Amino acid sequence: MRNSSAQGSLLCILVALVVIISINILRLEGVDARSNKTLSIKVEKVGTDYGGSTPPFYVVNLPIGSPNQTTMRLKLDLDSPETIVNCSNELVASSLTLHKLKCRDKRSRKSKKTLEGCEVEDSVWLNELRGNVSDPIVPVPVRKVNFRCGTGGNAGDGVAGFSAADSSSLPAQVSKNGRGIGKRFSYCLPSIAYFGSPDVYTKAQLISISFGAFRYVQITHFQSNQFQRTPLIIKKKKKKKNGPEPEHRYAISVHNMSVGGGSWVGSLNLSKPIELFISTTQLYTSLETSTYVAFRDMFRHAIGPAPPLDPVAPFDTCYSANTFFDRYGTQHPLPVGPILSLDLAGGATWTVSAPKYFVRPSSQPGIACFGFVDAGPDKPNVLGTFQQEDSLLEFDVARSTLAFRRIYEPDTSERFLTGCRHLV
Repeated sequence: MRNSSAQGSLLCILVALVVIISINILRLEGVDARSNKTLSIKVEKVGTDYGGSTPPFYVVNLPIGSPNQTTMRLKLDLDSPETIVNCSNELVASSLTLHKLKCRDKRSRKSKKTLEGCEVEDSVWLNELRGNVSDPIVPVPVRKVNFRCGTGGNAGDGVAGFSAADSSSLPAQVSKNGRGIGKRFSYCLPSIAYFGSPDVYTKAQLISISFGAFRYVQITHFQSNQFQRTPLIIKKKKKKKNGPEPEHRYAISVHNMSVGGGSWVGSLNLSKPIELFISTTQLYTSLETSTYVAFRDMFRHAIGPAPPLDPVAPFDTCYSANTFFDRYGTQHPLPVGPILSLDLAGGATWTVSAPKYFVRPSSQPGIACFGFVDAGPDKPNVLGTFQQEDSLLEFDVARSTLAFRRIYEPDTSERFLTGCRHLV
C-alpha cells in the first residue's frame, strides 16, 4: 500500500511539473512568437454543403466600434479591394468612434438615419499574443479603419477585402494604422488570419493526461523561414476616374503538374507555365478545360482498377467511398490515394494529399469524388479553398512573395491533433 501511495504521489508531482514547465514555455516563448508585431483575427467556416448549391464559405469575426464593439461576420474575399459592412442600427448606436466620411449619393449624404453607400471610419479590434499566462491573447484596437456601408452580398454581415489594393483593403489599412505591422498577411483556413510579420508561428493544444484529470498546454513553434516560397503575381486593374477601387488578384505560376500513385508517376509537361489565381470565395480548384482533362486523366490512371460511378455535379470523376476511406477505421475515416503535385516558380512544390482532394458530396456521402473541376475553355485557373484548408499561406505584398506550409499531416501519429484550429 505504501509503495502504491508513493507511486501515486510521485505521478502527481511529475504531472504538476509538466504543467509548470508548459506554462513557463508559454510565458517565455509567446513573446518571441510575435517579436515582429503581429495581430490575428478568428476565421470561421460557414456551411457544410459540399457538392451542393450553397457551398461553405469563410468569414472573419471582426469587432468594430468603441467603447462597445459589435462583432461583424464578414466574408473573407481575397479579390475585394474594400471592406463592406452592414452599418446596422446596433453598430451605429454602440460605437462612439464611428464617423461618416463621404457618401456616393445625395440622399445618404443628407440623411442622418441611413449610412447606406457611405464611407465611414471606425476602430476595429484584433488579437495580439503576449507573454502573460493569465491572458496571453489581448484584444487591441486599430483606429481609423475605413469601410463602406452596404450589404456586400448575401453572406454574413458584409465583406472583408484582402486584395492588394494599396490603401483600401483591410491588410493595407491595418499595416498603415497598426503601428509596426508590416505589409504582410497570412491565413490558415478554416481558423485564423494574421496581419504583420511573424518570424515564428505558435501552435497551442490542450492535452489531456490519460491517468488523471490534468490538462496542460502543449506549445510548438515553426519558423516562417522554413516555408516554401514562390513569386507572388499581383494582377492589378487600372482604376477608372471617379470610380470605385477595382479588384486586384493574387496568382502563382505553375510550371508542371504531376500525379504519383505507388510506383507510377505521371507528369503533365506543360508547354508553358500557367497562372493559378488564389481564391477565398471559390471552394474547389478549377482548371481550364484542356489542362483539367489531362490532369484528371492522369489521376484516373493513378487510381487504377477502382470502378468509377456516375458523376455527381460539379464533379465528373467519382468512386465508392469505401474504396478509399477505411485507412484509420470508421471513427476517423481518412482517405488514401495518389499525391498530386504542382511545381511552382522558384522551385517550390504544392502537394495535395487525398484528404484535400477527395470530396464526399453531402447528398451522397457514400461517394468520393475528385475535388477538381473543369473551369471551361480559355477560363482562368483558380486554387480553391478546399485544397487550401489546413495550409498556412503567407502573402508578402511588399516583396511579391507567397510562402506556404502544410499544417495538416495525415501520415503522422498526431494526425488528429494537427491543423489550423490549433494556431494562436
